[in-house]
Amino acid sequence: MEAVIVKRYAQALLSFAKGKGKAPQLYKDCQHFVSYCQQVPQIKNFLADRSINQLTKKEKIKVFSRVFQVETIHFLQLIIHRGRATQLCAIVDAFIKLYEKDKKIHIAEVTTAQPITDGNREQVLALIKKLEPSTKEIRLTNMVDPTVLGGYRLKIGHAILDATLVKKLQQLQLHWSK
Repeated sequence: MEAVIVKRYAQALLSFAKGKGKAPQLYKDCQHFVSYCQQVPQIKNFLADRSINQLTKKEKIKVFSRVFQVETIHFLQLIIHRGRATQLCAIVDAFIKLYEKDKKIHIAEVTTAQPITDGNREQVLALIKKLEPSTKEIRLTNMVDPTVLGGYRLKIGHAILDATLVKKLQQLQLHWSK
């Protein structure tokens, strides 16, 4: 039931934002809000604290008005007013995912033993375009993990392409152990 509510609010925000022509701005605001929630756990704790009344929460949310669109602040306050403050971060996160799906933005993460070069980055982007031809935009991040030894692990959404040396060694070990 909670997931349905989260999705409905996220869809309502996307519909509203597109109707006002402000979807890209609200998307950026929501990305920042999620980032703030991740960097400052007290925000989530504050929103989840049922001993703090809605009016106080709505007032504190105004601190973001210096950097967020008016529509974003009003939406955040509406969620609080409706008694959904505990779900606010999930609703905003769901909006981000809906927006990215709507705009065909793919978030990808490539894990390598060392930072990737610009040439490698272009190769990975070309591979993603080949795997996901409908993609209009790719946001690629590089995670460095020396334990992969070599190769790469590419994650796009829930799909993972593991072409690491560690994976190949594991496969060889499994093959030889038979």
